Formats: sequence, structure tokens, C-alpha cells
Amino acid sequence: MQRFGTSSIPTFHIGRSLLQNNWEEAIDLIMKPRSGDRQDLQTARQHWIENHDAKKALELFPKKCIAETYILNYFTKTGQIKDYAGAFATIPRNLRLMYVHAYQSYVWNSIVSERIRIYGCDVPVVGDLIIIDEDPGANINSDDIIDDSVIVNTDDKKEIKVKILAEEDLKNYSIFDVVLPLPGYSVVYPNNIIFEKYKKLMWKDRLDPREMRRSNKDFSLSGSYRKIMGKPSDLSWKFFKYDDSNVSLALTDLDLLDGKSEPESLPDGKNLALRINLSLAASSYATIVLRELMKTTEKIEDKELALT
Repeated sequence: MQRFGTSSIPTFHIGRSLLQNNWEEAIDLIMKPRSGDRQDLQTARQHWIENHDAKKALELFPKKCIAETYILNYFTKTGQIKDYAGAFATIPRNLRLMYVHAYQSYVWNSIVSERIRIYGCDVPVVGDLIIIDEDPGANINSDDIIDDSVIVNTDDKKEIKVKILAEEDLKNYSIFDVVLPLPGYSVVYPNNIIFEKYKKLMWKDRLDPREMRRSNKDFSLSGSYRKIMGKPSDLSWKFFKYDDSNVSLALTDLDLLDGKSEPESLPDGKNLALRINLSLAASSYATIVLRELMKTTEKIEDKELALT
């Protein structure tokens, strides 16, 4: 699964508003109070919501709140507190892109869950997609932005060629070859019920997976592909017991440079830990593996995945 933020106001909600051309809602979602904020942030957000005093709110917001600071700075300089599109355009480009790419990630995560729920995660099925041109120029794992590792098939990159699997193709491929697209105007969608799941999920948001061009080039999403399953390399694990929950159980890079020794397992330790070492391909995450090991949940949004 791809990551796209854990705030009480998910990043992809802002991206959804932008793709809907709802600039006012996008700005409101960025600026409004949210649970879990520190007191100084709560004060700053509440002041803006109650007073719409951009100058004072700008003084209250910590400088690390980049999007909020740029928005308020624009409002303060221009006095146009209803020019939502103008204010949003001042946010640094990487951060602007993060919002719409987070929506792509949300859709991709949801659809992968549906693909596995319907067809399992053992073998390819008719209508699945596989990459047939893995030329480095196509580079399906190249990231256009720093944060969410979303793959982007921009116009200046070589087009990625995919094949829709027929019955006679299935014996030639494994589940590790199967890809799903991040929604965009230049991707091919699976030729099975999974495409209907894309449409149902995005139509609920008043969006069309086939109509992702926008007049604003930053939000005109061509899309690309990501493999739904990955194999780790250099995998190893170790159980060990310990007592003190405040003691680090793994060495950082700095610890290694300092020549520190790995923590020793205590034969009679009251707590049991599992340490896993593995290497992953670019833009791959161990989120689901860790979730299954720890038997926790990865909530995208309550009831968002009820697509049947």
C-alpha cells in the first residue's frame, strides 16, 4: 500500500477537492482545525476560522506549516481572501502535487484491496495487466515528487506498454507481474470487473477515471502503473526478549558508525520482540506485511472500501 498521510483531514480529501476544481473547499480543508494538533496550531486555525484575519493568523501559525503560511501570506499581501485558486498557486509545487497524487494513491490502495478480495493474491486472472516493456526509459517506479512516491507517467517520459492478459497468457506470468494503474488519462485499465470498481469509487467523488486532464497542468494526471505484489530481498528475522521498553531494540545508522553493539536477547526477558531486516524495490512499502504480523488495521477511511 502507498502512503498518503494520517491526519484527521486526509491529504487525499484535499486532492479530491482540487480535482473537482473546488478551490474554496481545498483551502478550507488545509486551514480548518483538526484533531491531534498542538495547542499553538489549534489556536492559529481557530483564529482563522472565526475571524478570517489573515495577518494575525499568519503571525500565529508556526513557520513549519508551509501550505498555511503561503496561503495566509497571499491573503495578507493581496487582501483577496476569496481568491482561493490564487492563494493555492503560491504553495510550492511539490506540495501542490502531493495533494492530487495522494488521491491517486487512495484510489490505487482501494482498488488493490478490491482486486485481492475478488480474485485473491495467488495468480493472475483474465483481464489483469502486466508490463511488457520494462525499458529503463519507461521506469515504472520513477517518482515525480518527494513525498508520496506516486508514479507519474508524464508527457516527457517514454510511454509504458502494458498487456491485457487473455486465458492463454496466464501460464506465462505470476501474481508478481500484475500491475494496476494509478488513475490517469494515458493509462490502460484492467479488462475485468476491476475497471468497474475504479469507476464506482471515483464516480462517488464526481470524478471519471478516464477523464483526468485538467486546464491546470499540475493537476492533469496521465497516471502510471504499480505492481500489486512485491518480493523483498535480503530478508532475515530474529526474536529476542527484553525488559526495558525504553531501550532501542535496533541500531540506527549513527549507532553503526559509532561502533555500537546490537542489543542482546535476555533469556528471562518479560517482553518478546521480532526484528525484521529486508530490502524493498523503489516505491515499495512493508505496510501490509507489518499489519498482518501485528494484526492491526490500516484504515483508509471508514466504509470507503465498501465497493460491492
